[in-house]
Amino acid sequence: MNILELTQCASFSSRAYGDFQEVGYAPARKYENRLTSTTFFWLERDDKHYIVFRGSQQPRDFLVDALAVPVRCLGNWVHGGFALSHFSIRKKLKKILTVIERTDKPLIFTGHSLGAAQSELAFLYCQKKFPKLFERSSLCVYGKPRCFLKPSRERFPEGKVMSCVSGSDVVTRLPRFLFTVGSNNQEMFYLANDGSNLLNADPEFVKKDFDLSDAVSDHSMTVYLQRLKEIS
Repeated sequence: MNILELTQCASFSSRAYGDFQEVGYAPARKYENRLTSTTFFWLERDDKHYIVFRGSQQPRDFLVDALAVPVRCLGNWVHGGFALSHFSIRKKLKKILTVIERTDKPLIFTGHSLGAAQSELAFLYCQKKFPKLFERSSLCVYGKPRCFLKPSRERFPEGKVMSCVSGSDVVTRLPRFLFTVGSNNQEMFYLANDGSNLLNADPEFVKKDFDLSDAVSDHSMTVYLQRLKEIS
C-alpha cells in the first residue's frame, strides 16, 4: 500500500466521525446498530470499495472498549467487547459483502481506534465467509488496539494488513495483558516522535520512542491524518 492510499484511508477514517460529503460522489451509505452504537460506512469509488468503521464516539463505545474478556469469535479468541460490537452489525455486513463480491473491484477495510478493531474483525469475517472476495481485500487501520488473545500468529496472508501507529499512541499497546495484534506478519507504518516515518520499525526503537506525555494526544485521528498529509 503506497502513501497516497494510506492517506486516503486516513481521510475516510477521519470523516467516519461525521458524515461523508464529497464533491462528485454520492454520500457514503451509513449503517448503525443503535443498541451498541457500532457504525460503519460503505463507499464505492471508480476503482474500489471501502468499508470504514467509526471509532469511539459515544459512551457505549467506551464500555465496549473496556469489556476486555476473551470470547470465541470466528474460530479465534478475541476481545469480548469488540466481538459484541462485531456481532451487532454482522447481518448488515454480510449483505454488503455479498453485493461487493459480485463486482470485480478490490475492497479495503479501514478505521481508527475502535473502528480499527472492528475493521480487523470484519476483515477476519471476510476471510472466513467470503474467501474469493478476501483475495482482493486488504486492511488499513490507524491506532488499532489489540484484538486477539495471545500468543500471536500469522492470521492473515503477508501483505494484506497495514497498521499505522503514531509515536506514543497508547491505544495501540492496549489491552496491556493477555491480548496481541491480529497478525504477527502485518506491516506497520510508524510515525515516530522525532518526525521520521518508518516502515516496519525495529521493535526496540518503537519501545524507546514511546513518550508517556504524548500517550493520549498521539491517538487523535487528526494527528494521524496531519502527519500523513505532510509526507504524501
